[in-house]
Amino acid sequence: MKTNTITKLGIILLITVGFLIAAVHFQTGNEGQPAKLKVAWMTSWADAGFVAESLKRTDILEKNGSSAEMIEFTYGPPMVEAALAGEIDALFVGWVPAVHLMSKSDDWIVASRLVYFPMALMAREGTGIRNVSDLKGRKIGVPYATGPYPLVIDSLKKAGLDPNKDVELINLKPNDLGLALQAKQVDAVAWTEPSLTIFKQQGLAYSIQDYIDIGFVILSKPYAEKHPEEVQKFLKALKEAEFYVAQNKDEVFQWFSEDSRFDLSLVKSLKIVEPNFDANSITDIDLGVSQFWINSVQEKIDLEYEEKIISRKVNIQERIQSHLQSENSES
Repeated sequence: MKTNTITKLGIILLITVGFLIAAVHFQTGNEGQPAKLKVAWMTSWADAGFVAESLKRTDILEKNGSSAEMIEFTYGPPMVEAALAGEIDALFVGWVPAVHLMSKSDDWIVASRLVYFPMALMAREGTGIRNVSDLKGRKIGVPYATGPYPLVIDSLKKAGLDPNKDVELINLKPNDLGLALQAKQVDAVAWTEPSLTIFKQQGLAYSIQDYIDIGFVILSKPYAEKHPEEVQKFLKALKEAEFYVAQNKDEVFQWFSEDSRFDLSLVKSLKIVEPNFDANSITDIDLGVSQFWINSVQEKIDLEYEEKIISRKVNIQERIQSHLQSENSES
């Protein structure tokens, strides 16, 4: 009886050890490599899409020993949901989806600046709207929990309008903004490229308020703590990818056109404000976050909290790794 008991315990121990080995094997990969870094990006956002395409279509990741996999999404909120569900490890997003994610979980940090990019509040042709004040009593289409949303609210308040009473904000997906303009269901919309250029070229809308905003690479803190070397490899690859865009715009535009299904001539005509895309040397690439932008984003976070757009305030300075802060305090 005693021998049988010992034998059974031995078998159980071997099975347990086997499961542990298998779990470790699964987490680290087939050859002892870190778990694959799953990076989400959106095909509706051109500026960040150029960087994603350079990582996806070249050997930059491989050369830097990174295991990253680029995963396509349509826009920010579904990416946030996937992050909270543990389906992705990093995101290419504007600061608004980033903050919404960080307000819901302490497990996410800013790994890097990604791009500066243009956004605009645009009035539908034929409405006679010439400035933000003219939007009183009008309908504005804007994807909630995305970059333009708090910027529109801020603009309305500065124009003396109450976002909750003087206008009707309508939550639309990015792909539905053009349709809403065509059907005259809204009087104005807010979004980024390439939609801004599309609406202008099609004669659907014109800009009444322009913005420059910032996008981040958001990273899972548990992943970063478990695989710090993999994170550094990816950030090195990211820097090279931004330089690749600068040196190979026509090729990158073609790639983005294929994945986003936007016409190539349109992609080539987009407004680009990211200075890294004009770099002459990789040493010109700056992925840091300046104090100017830290302060700017924090002001908008405070506005989101006051307007009950987020239920918990985020201190963006605390979520940014200190070595990523840019020496340039005004850009």
